[in-house]
Amino acid sequence: MKSMRRLLLILLTHCAVTGFGQGFLRMYDLNGIPAGQIFTAAPTPDGGFIFFADRNSNSEWLVKTDPLGEVQWTKEVPANASDVQADLYVTPNGHYALANYIDNNFSDNSFFLFDAQGNLLKQVDFTGFARVVMTSNGFLVSNRVDVNSYKLFRLDWQGNIVWEKTNTTQYLGLLYDMTATQDGGLCLMVANDSLANRFPKLIKTDADGEVEWERTYAAPWLDFYGRIFQNAQGQFIFTNQALGAVGSALFAADSNGDSLWSTVVDFYVFGLCETTDGGYAITGERPTTKGVMLLKTDPLGATVFEKQYNVNNTYGIGWDVRATPDGGMVISSVLNAKATLIKTDANGNIYPNFIKGTVAFDQNHDCQIGVNELPLKNWAVVATETNGQQYYATTNDAGSYELNMDAGNYTVEIFPPGALWEPCNTQLTADLTTPPDTVTLDFPVQDSILCSLLDVSISTPFLRRCFDNQYYVSWCNQGTTAAFNSFIEIVLPPELDFVSASQPHTLSGNILRFDLGTVNFSECGDLNFKVNVNCDSTEIGQTLCVEARISPDTICYEVPNWSGARVVATARCLADTTVEFRLRNIGNAPSQILDYIITEDLVVLMQGNFNLGIGEEKVVTRTASGSMQRIEATQEPGYPFDDFVAAAIEGCGNGPASFGFINQFSLDDASPFTDVECQEVRGAYDPNDKQGFPVGYGNQHFIEPGADITYLIRFQNTGTDTAFTVTIRDTLAAAWLDPATLRPGASSHPYTWELTGPGALAFHFENILLPDSNVNEPASHGFVQFRISQRADVPLGTVIKNDAAIFFDYNAPIITNTTFHTVGKDFYTVSVENIFEKGLLPVKVAPNPFRERAVVSLPEALPGEATFRLFDPAGRAVREVIFSGNTFEFSGAKPSRRFVLF
Repeated sequence: MKSMRRLLLILLTHCAVTGFGQGFLRMYDLNGIPAGQIFTAAPTPDGGFIFFADRNSNSEWLVKTDPLGEVQWTKEVPANASDVQADLYVTPNGHYALANYIDNNFSDNSFFLFDAQGNLLKQVDFTGFARVVMTSNGFLVSNRVDVNSYKLFRLDWQGNIVWEKTNTTQYLGLLYDMTATQDGGLCLMVANDSLANRFPKLIKTDADGEVEWERTYAAPWLDFYGRIFQNAQGQFIFTNQALGAVGSALFAADSNGDSLWSTVVDFYVFGLCETTDGGYAITGERPTTKGVMLLKTDPLGATVFEKQYNVNNTYGIGWDVRATPDGGMVISSVLNAKATLIKTDANGNIYPNFIKGTVAFDQNHDCQIGVNELPLKNWAVVATETNGQQYYATTNDAGSYELNMDAGNYTVEIFPPGALWEPCNTQLTADLTTPPDTVTLDFPVQDSILCSLLDVSISTPFLRRCFDNQYYVSWCNQGTTAAFNSFIEIVLPPELDFVSASQPHTLSGNILRFDLGTVNFSECGDLNFKVNVNCDSTEIGQTLCVEARISPDTICYEVPNWSGARVVATARCLADTTVEFRLRNIGNAPSQILDYIITEDLVVLMQGNFNLGIGEEKVVTRTASGSMQRIEATQEPGYPFDDFVAAAIEGCGNGPASFGFINQFSLDDASPFTDVECQEVRGAYDPNDKQGFPVGYGNQHFIEPGADITYLIRFQNTGTDTAFTVTIRDTLAAAWLDPATLRPGASSHPYTWELTGPGALAFHFENILLPDSNVNEPASHGFVQFRISQRADVPLGTVIKNDAAIFFDYNAPIITNTTFHTVGKDFYTVSVENIFEKGLLPVKVAPNPFRERAVVSLPEALPGEATFRLFDPAGRAVREVIFSGNTFEFSGAKPSRRFVLF
C-alpha cells in the first residue's frame, strides 16, 4: 500500500442533458497501455461519462467519454493510489467530485480540483485517511484519526475549509463509506471493532457535525466492507460483506437507524446505488461464475433481475454502479485484467441489439409457424460471431428464445435433439451492424419422419453399503410422434436388493420393469426406486453398475452407410471361477468383421475379431482372478450412436479384488435408449461435490478425444431450516466442451435449466422444500446429472476443468471441488501376460513394460520356428516376425506407444 492517497475534484462546464438508451461494454487503453481497472464513473451532463482509472497500478487517469463510451480526452492525475473503490459525484453546477476508498486508514490523502480539461486548480492535503461526499452547499470530508476519533470538515465549492470538528466513538476499526443526509448532515458507516470481531456501525451527525445517534448491526454475515446512501424516503440503504464467504447483504434502516428489512446477496458486493424507479442496483463479483455481476431489486429488496457480464469467459469485478438519466446504469469494473466501462439499459441489457424468435414444430410443412403449431422447448440456439465467438440460449415453454448481442454479424442456428428433425433453415443470419436493432429469426422445424425417439437417464447420488439407496430415472420423447407400449427395464446387479418403487412395476430375476404406456411427443417423465446395498456381498470401493433400457428402441429412419447390425456386450461372473463375455447382434442385418479387445485392470491382454449373423452371439471366457476385466468391441460402422460397445466386471474370482477401474473408461451408453450408471460403494462422502465420468486414466485423468463427459453434481441441505429453492450454476469450459450438445439427465427433484452467454449453465429447483439434515437426513440430499460432448479437434494435452456453485435460497454459494480431464491418446501402461492356451508359449520379456527395445525369451529352444506378434493398446496387430531359437530381440523405430506381446 502506497503512503500517499488522493481525493479529486473535477470542474467541468455545464451542458444540456441528453438521454441515451444504448448500452455498451468497452475496455480501455490509456495512451497505448491497457488500463487496469476503473474505480468509479459518473454520467456527465452532455450524456457522456467521466471515469477514474489506473494504468496497471503505474499511474492514475481521468477519462472523459462520449455517450457511446468513446474516449474524448485523458489526463494523468498526480495521485499515487492503487485502491479499487472511489466515489464520483455530479454537482448541481456541473462539477464532479471523485474520492478514493482506501482500506489503509493511516495513509495521507489529498483533495484536488480540476477544470473541464483536467488541469489541476487546487490541492488540499489531509493527514490520515479521508472520504468526501457532496452536500447541498459543498462537500463534507471525514478523516479517521485513530481507533477512537475522527474529524469532519466542511468545504465550499472551491475546496476551502469552512469548519472542522473532532468527534469520538467507542471504537473505529475502519471507515467504510458515508453519505450526505437530507437534513444537511452526514451518516458514516464504520467498523465497530477489530478484524476478528467487527460489525458495521452507523454514525449520524447533523449539519454542524454534532453526533445525533449511533447504531451497531450485529449478524453472522456482517463483518466486512459496505456502501451506504439515503433514499428518497429518508431510509438508509447499505450493504455489507461476509468475511471469508462468498456473500453479502442488503439492508434498510429508517431515519433513526432502526432496522427495516434485509436480504442476502449471493456474491461479493462493492457498488450500490438507487435507481431512477426507486429500486436498488448492486454490482460486484461472483468468483464461481467469473464475470461482473449486476443485481437489480425493487424498493423492498426483492430481486427484479440479475445479470452477469463477461467476455470470452474471463474473470471480472464490478467496483461501482451509478444510475443514468435514461433509467439505465453505468458500471465501473475490471474484466480480463482491463479497465472496463459497462453501460446498461433499465433491464440490465448492455447491448442495444437483440436476436429473438420461436422454434416450433411445422406440422403442415409450409415452413411457417402457425398459431396452433407446437412449440419446441429446451432446444439450444447458438449465435456465432464472425470471429468465432459463440453465444447460447435455450427455448422456453413457449419455444421462444432471446439473445442480447453486441453490434456485428451473426450466424444463428438450432440443434435438434436427434436425426428425426429437419429445420426449414439450418442457419440464418443476423445483421446487427446499425444498432439499436432487433432481429426476429423464427425456426420452423419439420419431421423428417414420424417416429418416436425415447431417451432415458438413470443416476443416484451415492451408494452406501448396508443402507437403502434411491435411484432416479427420467425419460423424454425427443421424437416427432408418440411412442406406444413404452416400457423401461432396469438391470440390477446381484449385490443390490430391490426394496420398493414409486410406481407399478414387475420384478423378474434381476430385471425391474416399468410399463409407461403411451409417451406423447415432447413428453417427459420420471420415477424412482429403492434398493439396499447388500452387506454380505459388497465391499467399500466396489463398483456396482445399473443399466436402464427404454423401449421402443427402434431406429425408424434410414441411416446412411449403416447395415442395420447392432452389437451389444454383456459380462457376468460364473461360479466365481470364470468371467463370461458375450457379444450379440440384436440388429436386423449381419455384422461386418469387427474387432474386440479384453483388458484386465488397465492392461490390454488379448484381441480378436468376430462377425455375427442376426441374433448370433460370440462368447469369450476368461479365468476369474478378482481383477476388473473388460471387453470393448467395435460397433457396426455407421451406427448412429456408439462407435463401440463395452462391458466390465470386477471382484469375480478368489484372487485379490481390484476396485476403482470401471469408471476410468467410457461406459457403453451413448445411445439414447440406454443409460448405465456405475457407482462405487462408499461409507463417508462429501455432501456437496461434483464428479465427472469417465473419471479418466491415472492421476491426469486421461480421456480419449471425442469422449463425452457426464457430470454429477450432488448437494445436501446442512443448514438449520428447509431450503425452498436450490440453484446450481456451472460455467462450462466452452472452448473445449460444446454447450449445444448438452443433455440434462436424471435428478432427485424436478428442475428447469437454461444456457446463456458464452456457456453459462444453470439448473433451478423451485419449491424443492429440501429439509435440513438434522430433521430428515435421507431427504436432505439432492443431485442433478448432465452429459456433454467435446468439441472437435480438442488438442491433445488439453485439461478440461469444471466446477459448480450451489445456492440454497439466498445464502452464499457452496463451491464444489474442481474436476479435470486430460485429453490424450496411447496413455495406457501395457504389460505382458503369459497365456497358456493351445499354440501359445510362456515367455519372459525384459524390460517389462518397454517402449523401444525388448528381449523375448522362451524357456527352451524350439525345434522349429516361432511367431512373434506385436499389438498396440487397442488390440491391433502392428508387427509379426517369424524366428527360431529361444530368444528374439525386438527393436526398430521409436514407437509412440507401449505394446502387448503374444
